[in-house]
Amino acid sequence: MRKLTVFLFSLLFLFTGCSNGDWEVTIKTTPFYKEGVAAPFAVQIKENGKLAKQL
Repeated sequence: MRKLTVFLFSLLFLFTGCSNGDWEVTIKTTPFYKEGVAAPFAVQIKENGKLAKQL
């Protein structure tokens, strides 16, 4: 669980730090941890209030 949390925060910082405009990153589904089970999650990225394209 700790590795997943660190990864998600690192990903958010990467998206925030590498932006040229006003980007907003939102985690749409809460990730979970259960050993041996895939844990899909979804993020939404907006640029200047609109959904970002071609990422």
